[in-house]
Amino acid sequence: RVVMGNVSHLKFEGHAKHPGDMCIKSGYVRGDDHFVVKVASGWPNNNTNTQGAISNSQGCMLVFSQTTGELQAVLADGGELTDIRTSAAACVCARA
Repeated sequence: RVVMGNVSHLKFEGHAKHPGDMCIKSGYVRGDDHFVVKVASGWPNNNTNTQGAISNSQGCMLVFSQTTGELQAVLADGGELTDIRTSAAACVCARA
């Protein structure tokens, strides 16, 4: 019933002081009205950023219509939803 796309992963190593990575995940529930694409990034040195401390976890979710493909919402959460999703996934794995 749930369909997941392949995960896309990029590593950014060009700046020795600012390494990071980015993942794109997508999925939908068959028969539902929407599908979601999640973009999440991690920059472990953000807490020492000279522009002020920002979260090392950043992300957004794009919500699209399954019937038209139209973008219906952008959830730019500064990484909060990504952190919750990661914690939930860890709990599911721990129970398995």
